[in-house]
Amino acid sequence: MRKLMKEQSMKEQPMKEQVIDFIRSNQNLKEAEITGESQLVRDLGISSFDLVEMCCQLEEDFGIVINEEIMMSIVTIDDLVQCLEESDSLTE
Repeated sequence: MRKLMKEQSMKEQPMKEQVIDFIRSNQNLKEAEITGESQLVRDLGISSFDLVEMCCQLEEDFGIVINEEIMMSIVTIDDLVQCLEESDSLTE
């Protein structure tokens, strides 16, 4: 798994774009193929194992903890971004 991005650029880019860039680079997908409404499994072909690995990497990159129950309810890119934003606000 590749790291999300350098800390400085993370602060400059909206979280949704960071997540899309992260997924695109880790899953070898074209930018046009990924939107906020893209379903991780159905549309992007991400396995449940890959999703758990990605969430673990995102936890490390953002310095947050994602609840397992919430992680298992993630269906779309927007769900993942919302989960990260909510987890981030809990750690502040």
